[in-house]
Amino acid sequence: MNSHIDHGAGGTMFAGAQAVEVFRLITLKSGIKLEACGIKAKRGQTCRSIARKQYGIKGNAARQVEQIDALIDQARAQVPEYHDGALVKPTELPALPEITHPIDFGAEPSG
Repeated sequence: MNSHIDHGAGGTMFAGAQAVEVFRLITLKSGIKLEACGIKAKRGQTCRSIARKQYGIKGNAARQVEQIDALIDQARAQVPEYHDGALVKPTELPALPEITHPIDFGAEPSG
């Protein structure tokens, strides 16, 4: 099966091994950012330790995120992406969404 990423009105589909690796890197990057904010997993390895062991990425959380960003860019360049059925050139790929507002866990719940 050929790997590809398909963006449409119903969401995004990562099909094939290379596309799933892109998704895995994106998820790992998000996990490192959450760990840096203080959110910890209850069991298993931390995202930072997975990045060290499986990708050889060392450094603090910010440095690891930078290195994973570079890996994501390399991986996305290898996988064709479609937007509403049309193939998009690698130079026209949209930026991945970023979390722009930190979560304030000390705030009182609203409502």
